Amino acid sequence: MPNGVHLGHYEPISVKAPESGMLLKYLNQLDDAVRELATHPGPDAVTRRDESVRVLEDYLNTQMEPVARRGREIMRQCLARADHAGPAPVPPETGRPGAALSGP
Repeated sequence: MPNGVHLGHYEPISVKAPESGMLLKYLNQLDDAVRELATHPGPDAVTRRDESVRVLEDYLNTQMEPVARRGREIMRQCLARADHAGPAPVPPETGRPGAALSGP
C-alpha cells in the first residue's frame, strides 16, 4: 500500500506527516490493550486500556480536525470490537464462567 498503513481490519490511514507515526503508535497501543483485556480480563488490563484511551485522546486533541476525527473513528471501532468480544459472563452465585449451564 503506497502511502498508507493498515491496522488489522481498519481502513488505511494516509501517512503523509511525521506526526502520523505517533498516531499509529497510540492506536497500536490501544489495540494491544484491548486484546489484552479480551484475553486476560482484570483490573490491570482495564487500567492499561483506559490509559491508552487517555493518551490517544490527549494526542488527538493536539491534531488538526481531519486527523483527530479519523483517529477517534478508529478508536471507537477498536473499543466497539472489544465490547462485542467481551469475556464470558460470570454467574454471581458460583464465580465460575459457564457454571449456570453445568448445573449445581
